[in-house]
Amino acid sequence: TKNHACRMGAFRLNGRRLRPRYPVKCVNPVAEGVSSNKMRGIYPYYGASGIVDYVNDYIFDEDLILLGEDGENILSRNMPLVFRVSGKTWVNNHAHVLRPTINCHIGYLTEYLESLDFSIFNSGTAQPKLNKKSCIRLPVVLPPLPEQRAIADALSDADALIAALDAMIAKKRDLKQAVMQQLLTGKTRLVGFTKEWRRLELGSVAKFYKGKGLPKSAISRTGAHPCIHYGELFTHYGVLINTILSRTDFNVGSLTSRRNDVLMPTSDVTPVPIRLTQTPTRASGPRHGGH
Repeated sequence: TKNHACRMGAFRLNGRRLRPRYPVKCVNPVAEGVSSNKMRGIYPYYGASGIVDYVNDYIFDEDLILLGEDGENILSRNMPLVFRVSGKTWVNNHAHVLRPTINCHIGYLTEYLESLDFSIFNSGTAQPKLNKKSCIRLPVVLPPLPEQRAIADALSDADALIAALDAMIAKKRDLKQAVMQQLLTGKTRLVGFTKEWRRLELGSVAKFYKGKGLPKSAISRTGAHPCIHYGELFTHYGVLINTILSRTDFNVGSLTSRRNDVLMPTSDVTPVPIRLTQTPTRASGPRHGGH
């Protein structure tokens, strides 16, 4: 595959006109995809958001940076948009492939690019997209190479700590799940409790309400009312909602949430209750749209 240098224009930083050095080469062209004779194998096959399959052939055998070219992740950033790959790999045409030049540390550049807000470079309409022309002109600020290495090492250590904490959390989550199966079914009783459990219908212990349909076009970051949209339950929120991300000026009626309300999607997916913990009063709670 023929390489060519990415030409990067001058830009301004804090009022100063700077002309960045050329820290990467763009590998061109990127493979269009896996053909029918590329059967499952041992080599990772990358797309815009990471590994999507394993195949029996490869087109790269080196350390590279991949930048997702299209998809909702450009805006939502639910997963890394920029990531580092090593060794024998196949990359499809949904990711830009970057090879850092000798004066640029691959770890530093990966972290730097991942820290950027790519939504301002989005050139897509129906679907978010980062075209090659915009990516080539991305401003990159490089400290001296030894400082790049030091920054990359520090951030790598932080990632390792986060990974260890995530593993610990996952282990404790599995433990909690096992305990729940015992405690919430009455198979195991806590010390000091012996009275018989009652069996009731959900409608007798909780009141049911339903949100009102809210188009995505009515959601903003600056609206008058906090708002939780149906789709955000799966793309933005976890089991507990502590901070409401979206707002709206749309009139969805008087229904608002109280602290500790439980939100349950009613269609399209397996219902998973999500507890709302952000709003202390009904008057100041978020509106609900489409769930």
